[in-house]
This record gives sequence, C-alpha cells and structure tokens, in this order.
Amino acid sequence: MAEEQVTTKAHFLELHHTYFTQLASLLARFTDEQKTTLNVFEDWTLKDVMAHIASWHQDAIEVLDAALHNREPQIPIEIDWDYIHKRNAGFYVLAVFYKDRFIARLDSRLDGCTWTISRWWWEPDMTPDVELNAALSVAVQKFLYYLRADELVCG
Repeated sequence: MAEEQVTTKAHFLELHHTYFTQLASLLARFTDEQKTTLNVFEDWTLKDVMAHIASWHQDAIEVLDAALHNREPQIPIEIDWDYIHKRNAGFYVLAVFYKDRFIARLDSRLDGCTWTISRWWWEPDMTPDVELNAALSVAVQKFLYYLRADELVCG
C-alpha cells in the first residue's frame, strides 16, 4: 500500500477509518482455527500479529493522552526506536493473491535497488502450474517497477 500524504486531521481520521475497515474485513475471512494456527509472519500466527498491533495501539493511546495532559507517557517497556525504524525501512511481508485467492506469502527486503525475497510459503493446497507461473512472472516485473528496483534476488 503506497504511503499517502496526510495534511489534515479530517484526512487522517478518514484514512484511519478506511484502514481499520479493510483490516476488519480481512480478519473476518479467517476461521478461528486459522487465526491461531496459520503462521503469517515467521512463526507468528494471525492472533500473535493482532496482539502485537493491539499492544502498539495501547502504547499510542498512552503517548497521545500523556501529550494531551503534559506528562510523560507510562509505557511498560523500553522501545528501541532505531531498531524499529531500521526494521520498517524497506521490509515487506506480502500476501500473494491469484484470481482473488490467497495462494502464498513472502518475506522480502528492499535494499537500495535490490529486492530480495528471503522466504516464500505456498498455501498447503496450492500447486503452481504454467499459467500461475506466467502470471507471477508478470506480477514480479510490475512490482520491481513499482519498487524502482533493478534486481531481484531469491534466497
């Protein structure tokens, strides 16, 4: 998702509502079993990821409330902001869709003009065929263009 320039409070609230609506819609498509067994990021299940996001939201609420009341925020852990910024810069966890179906996910990193796919997981019931491979080839080329990357490295 491309980063959008937010210029007003109303625009921020609109985007916030849109993103949360999209998130809720996606979450509703998973079964309860998938939420606790499907690894969506390394060894994190969907439930783990959502707990992590909820924790960040709680911290954000505390920081904003503290700013509003001119006090120091009470966050229970020390946050390594340098690590967070490095981790967020150019790092992607992508769901791969084909014909409106979730078929795989990948971990990758953009470093300069090189896009490196470090891990790829097919969904258990997916068997790639010639048509899918051709579509993936086109999609990869388009994504390289979107990233303004010159090179793809797998592994």
